[in-house]
Amino acid sequence: MGVTASDFDALGSAIAALKENPARDGEFDAVIAQVEAIRQELELDGVLEVYEEPPRRGVFSRVVSGLFYTVIMASIAALLVTGSLTESARSIMGYSIFTVLTRSMHSVLPKDSMLLVKQVDPESLDIGDDITYLYNDKSGTITHRIIAIHEDYEGSGMRAFQTQGVDNPRPDANKVYAVNVVGRVIYSVPYVGLVLRIIHENIYLLLVLCALVIGLVEVLRRLAATRRPRRAADPPPPPGCGSAAPAGRRNRPLR
Repeated sequence: MGVTASDFDALGSAIAALKENPARDGEFDAVIAQVEAIRQELELDGVLEVYEEPPRRGVFSRVVSGLFYTVIMASIAALLVTGSLTESARSIMGYSIFTVLTRSMHSVLPKDSMLLVKQVDPESLDIGDDITYLYNDKSGTITHRIIAIHEDYEGSGMRAFQTQGVDNPRPDANKVYAVNVVGRVIYSVPYVGLVLRIIHENIYLLLVLCALVIGLVEVLRRLAATRRPRRAADPPPPPGCGSAAPAGRRNRPLR
């Protein structure tokens, strides 16, 4: 394993500091000369290799990489758990994410909001809860507020809910059976749903664009690295270091 020029510089600085300390001149003079001689011998024998430290990634490169991985994670989330009015419900560990596409609940859940919906026991639902539920034909979902509850609806033995969009003039025409309830809305973030929907609808295009941007940044980084002037392979010893051992004399290693 090679050492960098900065490692030699640090060694030379340490030796210089020892030599400049009058209290230790007599004690360490011989040690300093021996360390310097060993270093020069190892360099001449090719045991030590000086190499250029790889350039650090620039701020722009790090930002682009971070955005790339963020888009990947958001895309996976959008594919796995995002639903809308025209999609069936999907969930992970009992939670689903939906996007509000209409204005029927705009005063409390604005259009393009992201909704976090948690699966709950329908028996725990109460009037005033905002719920996401499936249409009777299971063709999609909708999020409205419970305004009335019917126990054993029409002798079915099941609980049913009367729902209404808070900004709609009248209740929904059909009752919602408990079996069709996806869950209760527990959290919402305005306009984030729009971002998730764009990612969901253009996921492959976004991934291709991100890959192209990352590739371009990597090519530019490599071009910049090849044009950067290289350090000298054999940097001169730092000032203050002891002289090399006389020719033909080989110092013993430190013990």
